[in-house]
Amino acid sequence: MPSPCRLIPESDTQIRCATCGETFAASALSVEVAERIEGGSAPDQSTVAMQLSAPCPAGGDGRDTLHLGYGPTASRRDGELMLALGKAQRTDGRTSCD
Repeated sequence: MPSPCRLIPESDTQIRCATCGETFAASALSVEVAERIEGGSAPDQSTVAMQLSAPCPAGGDGRDTLHLGYGPTASRRDGELMLALGKAQRTDGRTSCD
C-alpha cells in the first residue's frame, strides 16, 4: 500500500510532500474543502483547515489536510499561502473559506 501524502508549507507559494519530497506550487493543488475555525476563547486566533489534493508521485490519492493561521495573528507566510491557494482549483463548488 502506498504511503499517504503529507503536505507541509515550504515557502510563501510552495507546498512540499514530506512523503516523496516533491514540491508543488500552491496554485497547482486542488482545494477540496476549506473551513475557517475560530478559537473558542480568542476569536482572533482563527485557522483555516483545508483538504488539499496534490499530484503526488508517492501514490495514494495525494490528499492531506493543511492548517493555516487566519486573521490578525496569522503569519505572513500563512497569508501568502492562503492567497496562492485562493488561485487553486476548488472542487467543493465554493468560492471562499466562509
